[in-house]
Amino acid sequence: MAATADTEMMRAKGISDSRFSGPTTAPARVRRGAGRRHCPAGRGDLALKMGLPVLAVVAYAQSFGDGVHTSIPAPGWARWARAVVASSRRWRGRWPSWVSVPTTSR
Repeated sequence: MAATADTEMMRAKGISDSRFSGPTTAPARVRRGAGRRHCPAGRGDLALKMGLPVLAVVAYAQSFGDGVHTSIPAPGWARWARAVVASSRRWRGRWPSWVSVPTTSR
């Protein structure tokens, strides 16, 4: 599966870098703010190899659809998308029993 575009091929066609998805575009959007209110997800073996701190291990994998497209099961993005949907429903009291309500501190 080629989830990102071949940079050299896209440039050869005259398409600017800002118009195609490269391998570093998604992490740049997610990891801003030193992880605050964001969900950087990765592989545990790489975190261990790189000596990164692991604050939590969450096992949740599900496809998420926006009504037009459905994602390939991806634990990180599906978990993030589910959190966004759940947070938009919190005021209506529709939290599933297995979701803990997040607290926001600023």
